[in-house]
Amino acid sequence: MISIILPVYNGSDFLKDCINSILGQDFQNFELIIVNDGSTDESESVIQNVTDNRVRYFSKSNTGLADTLNFGVLKSRFDYICRIDQDDLMRPDRLSKQIDYLLNNPKKMGVCSYSLKINTEGQIVGQLKPNMSRRWSTFQRIFLNDLVHSAMMLRKKNLLSLGGYTVEKDLQPPEDFELWSRYMHNYSDPFGIIPDFLTYYRITQNSMSRINPSIEQNSVSISLRNIAYLTNLNLDHTRILKSFLFNIHSRSGANYILEFTILNSLLLKIWSKVHIKYDLITFVRIGIFQIKYSFIKPIKHKLSFLLGL
Repeated sequence: MISIILPVYNGSDFLKDCINSILGQDFQNFELIIVNDGSTDESESVIQNVTDNRVRYFSKSNTGLADTLNFGVLKSRFDYICRIDQDDLMRPDRLSKQIDYLLNNPKKMGVCSYSLKINTEGQIVGQLKPNMSRRWSTFQRIFLNDLVHSAMMLRKKNLLSLGGYTVEKDLQPPEDFELWSRYMHNYSDPFGIIPDFLTYYRITQNSMSRINPSIEQNSVSISLRNIAYLTNLNLDHTRILKSFLFNIHSRSGANYILEFTILNSLLLKIWSKVHIKYDLITFVRIGIFQIKYSFIKPIKHKLSFLLGL
């Protein structure tokens, strides 16, 4: 019933634990598709030591994460695609809870859960909680991605109808944010959220978000594409939004955005394209969203720089 796609690239450090968390699920009707994307470490040895007839192993030359995911999806035999990354873990009831949700919510194209952040020692260091508010999440996901890729389960037919993951260099990584954006362009309210911590998301120094220098600029490009899908903007407005989006996605810096009134009117205009009407709560939430990335983040960045953090 479920095809679990596990792409592997030099992931031997945590791969065994990841696989064990998958094989230990209380829902047993699944296949685990492991795709070795040209690893040069001991990953293949770890995989070949697994003896379980539900595991299907493929090895290929290195072509990157998005292409490897598409490879895995095309090899899958079942109707539901479950994602997991090589250093992450599943709680034993993850599959059963997510497949139950999709079976009982046929209009949803996929379902994501909450995730606990863990460090290399497996200690819990934080939480990742996608927004549960339909109105706010539809707006917020135009600008940023709060859905945890390795905590997502998708219906394969919709994923294939959208063409799978993009392999365009200027849009991936983040291949997940780009894909969620296309879902939202084509479907109304495509994703459900299970407010339970069903996965463990490991933070390491080799995480793609830390080592890939293009992920920030690509995220800005995806966000701008989402905005352009909704409304036409002149060049000045694009400049202001680019600065705002840079602040959202940058991990190394932030700039004060002084055109507060113009930016606020742009955000309200984008909201009206999504939801038509807005009320006092909307004004407040958009104002907080704007202040967070226009002023608070630059202040934090400046303080961190001055304090040498």
